[in-house]
Order: sequence, then structure tokens, then C-alpha cells
Amino acid sequence: MEELNEQVQIVRSNTVNSKSKGVYLYGIVKYILWLHANNPDIVDPSLRILVSSVVAEDDDQAYKQKQQHVKDYMASNSRQSLVNLFYWLLK
Repeated sequence: MEELNEQVQIVRSNTVNSKSKGVYLYGIVKYILWLHANNPDIVDPSLRILVSSVVAEDDDQAYKQKQQHVKDYMASNSRQSLVNLFYWLLK
């Protein structure tokens, strides 16, 4: 039982806080949107089309919609890379 408790403590100390996950997610989304704005060919084509489809009168509203699209894409395509690594490496 002592060994099991030790293993549980190791697992608990090795988990990421949900607040930290939010910070990481925000950083990833911000970076992907920066890539989309500055070098869109690196962004996965289906994500690029999704983000490019956002049309809004207000820039803040458009940015928030783009953020949400990237978050949703990440959630539904967790095994899909957000960037085209071959293009990035060959460029």
C-alpha cells in the first residue's frame, strides 16, 4: 500500500495545472495566428482556410473568432500538426 501511495504522489506531482494549460493554449493559438498573418504557407492548409474565412467588421471580434477557430481545430484534430513542417524545413 505504501508503494501505491508513493506512485499516486508521483503522478499527482507530474500533472499540469489547468491554469497552466490555458496559458500554454493561449500561447500556441497566438503563435499560430502570427504564423498565419506572416507566413501562411506554413500553417496547415485546412486550418489556413478556416482562419482565412473569418469576416468581421471589428478587428478585435475577427481576432477572437480566429482564436476560437484555432482552439476548435486543435480540439477536433489533436493528432494533426498545425504547421506544415516540410514546407518550414525546406524554406
